[in-house]
Amino acid sequence: MSAIPAGLVIRFTRWEGNPDLPVPAYASSGAAGFDLRAAAPEGETLVLKPGARAMVPTGFSVAIPDGYEMQVRPRSGLAFKNGVTVVNAPGTVDSDYRGQVCVLLINLGEEDFAIRRGDRIAQGIIAAAPQWPLVEVDDLDAARDTVMGKGVEVTEIQTRHDGQRACYLNDPDGNRIEIFCDSPWYADQPHIEPLDFDLSDDQLLADTESRYRS
Repeated sequence: MSAIPAGLVIRFTRWEGNPDLPVPAYASSGAAGFDLRAAAPEGETLVLKPGARAMVPTGFSVAIPDGYEMQVRPRSGLAFKNGVTVVNAPGTVDSDYRGQVCVLLINLGEEDFAIRRGDRIAQGIIAAAPQWPLVEVDDLDAARDTVMGKGVEVTEIQTRHDGQRACYLNDPDGNRIEIFCDSPWYADQPHIEPLDFDLSDDQLLADTESRYRS
């Protein structure tokens, strides 16, 4: 099991009228995704005809930590046996979305597909989704050289709420740039040696500054 940053949890709120539905959960200790179930009306069957789409509610809202997303992915069993999958796979639930989570299903099979209350219809996976600085430039390669070390001022090292240490830089135009210290993008630059993660914040700041000014 991969380490989860201390204090981070995925919080679910049950929508009214769904007391019987279980909270989304992992089916096994090795499962990458947790089950999302259909909140179809009690006693009713939603029939998805071949080629048809349906927005199926799950009965829950979710709160995801900043810097992460919840991906909504198909269940391989439904895709293989019935041709039923997620139209926009993988769907994304943003960290600031508070509406009910719904799954957009499509039937690519040749037979009607029945969806009943509590059926497992998709799986959710939590993935990192940091917001990067988005800028317009005249020359992509020249801008890359600037971000990668020319005219850059290293300002500080901070530990984010998710436990990752990030290096903050100022470019010549005064834009603040956040680079994760354990990011492959950062470590793989030809003029930067891999970082020593055992360094203290002060040591890491000095080390990073010396690399960028070299």
